Amino acid sequence: MKIVQLYDSYFIKGGVERVLALLLNSWAADGHDVSLLVREGQVTDVYPLHADIKRSSLMHAPQPGRGRRLLNYVQDIFAIRRQPDVRGADILIANGPWCALLSILALKFPLRLRGAPALIVCDHNNPAAFGSLTRFTCRLLYRHADCVLSLTQPQAKLYQEFVHRITVISNPVNLPTPEQPIDAVPDNQVLAVGRLAYQKGFDYLLQAWALVTEQRPDAHLTIIGEGPEQSALHTQAEQLGISAQLTWLPFTNQIFQYYQRATLLAVSSRYEGQGLVLLEAQACGLPIVSFDCDFGPREIIADGQDGLLCDPANPAALAKGILQLLNEPELCTDMRNNARVAAAKYMLPQVLQQWDALFEKLVASQKTTTP
Repeated sequence: MKIVQLYDSYFIKGGVERVLALLLNSWAADGHDVSLLVREGQVTDVYPLHADIKRSSLMHAPQPGRGRRLLNYVQDIFAIRRQPDVRGADILIANGPWCALLSILALKFPLRLRGAPALIVCDHNNPAAFGSLTRFTCRLLYRHADCVLSLTQPQAKLYQEFVHRITVISNPVNLPTPEQPIDAVPDNQVLAVGRLAYQKGFDYLLQAWALVTEQRPDAHLTIIGEGPEQSALHTQAEQLGISAQLTWLPFTNQIFQYYQRATLLAVSSRYEGQGLVLLEAQACGLPIVSFDCDFGPREIIADGQDGLLCDPANPAALAKGILQLLNEPELCTDMRNNARVAAAKYMLPQVLQQWDALFEKLVASQKTTTP
């Protein structure tokens, strides 16, 4: 089967890029003809890709300025239509709202392009956080896709108002093999992972951490991530006087080593699409203390069993949850065991089976509807 993943870019280390690499590599290893197509720049090895994966770009020079944005989109539409990998594919997966909308306009609307692949559109973030124009355009055009893929059931409910062909498939997790558990888990190491951007709410986490260290000065927070708010967050940490109890690290391909050596994961996001780090941490048996934001934490964490859910945008509540787990090691141990069990449904083989079933369904439907 010929499968194409379309995304804005592939040069930033983030959760979406990690998911794309995992799925693409798995499909290539299974013998599928797989391509990664990006709108901007070239495909780099930000996360390693299977040698058989084709890599290409829409390859036109973006025009600067607001007035030129429409021209850029028109160029993208025609580039998608002309792309050989797309025209010969069975499946095109358009990731993110603008890749999705441009693919619909290129292949499905107002007239279906003859020989066009089955089109799956997938939003990796909370659609409620999109701008008003993006939300309006999604409501208008998503119905023309062959499938709208949601990461969670609550996200799917948002689409049900204007889309009928919806499938829910979680992000996958693939643990390193063999696992290398450490002999003893420390009781004072808190981990946070994510892009240093407004969405992830690290400003809230730093406020919470200042409260935690008042009661547990021995505790240490490690934040792994990069992003546009990095400088402001470093300044905030200095102003709060918590720099000595805090380590900043860049994104790493060895993230699972940090999950395995932490006491708990702290998640302070304002909103999520699902939250890949929650799935990865849970698969490693790491208890999670998270804001109860839309979407992801509520669907992944069983409050009080494998983690704790806190009032959104409330640093004091987050600090209280972190302190509870730091001060109750037996509860932490129980949550570790429960987390590994809960994560089984997110493991890569189970998720790949759902993708395979979706592909077969869409390709069969294409054959019956193509003249």
